[in-house]
Amino acid sequence: MIDFDEYRSMDATAMANAIASGHCTSLELIECAIARAESINPQINAVIKPLFERARKQKTGVNHCW
Repeated sequence: MIDFDEYRSMDATAMANAIASGHCTSLELIECAIARAESINPQINAVIKPLFERARKQKTGVNHCW
């Protein structure tokens, strides 16, 4: 799994290339972002309404309806 330091060093193009090359999956990138948000949010209180499950479901194709 990709770690946060690597995730943080990537822009969107680098993330797309990492997925295309098989270095990681898009779901791994989602999980990394969620883990970081969950770990830092108690200090900064920026995520008012977490939609983490929705992100996971949209990625897996379970629910494309908002």
